[in-house]
Amino acid sequence: MRTFVDFMEKYKVVCANVILENTFTNGTLYLGDFYAALDKKWQLKHQIVAVLTVAKDLNIEPGQGIIHKVVDAIDDPSYDLSQHFNECYEFMSIWLKRGPILVHCAAGVSRSAAIVIYYIMRSLKWTFAKSFQHVKTKRSVICPNEGFIKQLKQHEKLLGLVIFRESTLEEEQQRKTESKPTKGVIRGRSVVIRTQKQPMTRFR
Repeated sequence: MRTFVDFMEKYKVVCANVILENTFTNGTLYLGDFYAALDKKWQLKHQIVAVLTVAKDLNIEPGQGIIHKVVDAIDDPSYDLSQHFNECYEFMSIWLKRGPILVHCAAGVSRSAAIVIYYIMRSLKWTFAKSFQHVKTKRSVICPNEGFIKQLKQHEKLLGLVIFRESTLEEEQQRKTESKPTKGVIRGRSVVIRTQKQPMTRFR
């Protein structure tokens, strides 16, 4: 019977991507889908030590000896995924110190992507925008729903990662426009008045 690894190799389908490379202190962080969580051969090949399932009712059974944590989350903008941020962060932090781990949901697009983005924000002290772009570069299909993005941005503030807000192009243009002196406008204690040149009168 063909495994998912054989399928991936033949059709160039990627069920899991490396988000953070292994270091001297941490193993590799993989973000993937349902199939990567099912494929025991893939897990053995990549020496996975733990699997974090961020989904409900998937009935995942990782390979023997692999630690498995399940977070019963649904992919809905109204769902409070942030209630699981801390426990997922702690689980990932502990097991990454022991080797490679896989974080997944059904498609590896929304729920698990949001959890991985939060982990990067908290562990590397990166802003939401930088963390999101990094994960997007590594796994192009990610697309956390708008509710999860809002929660991540809220935690960006709670983590103290927002130092200043960059002005949008429209705001910058408006600022420049408002800074130009106009006729009869009082600025502070000075009055800026534009005058027109009067035509010269010749005396005979």
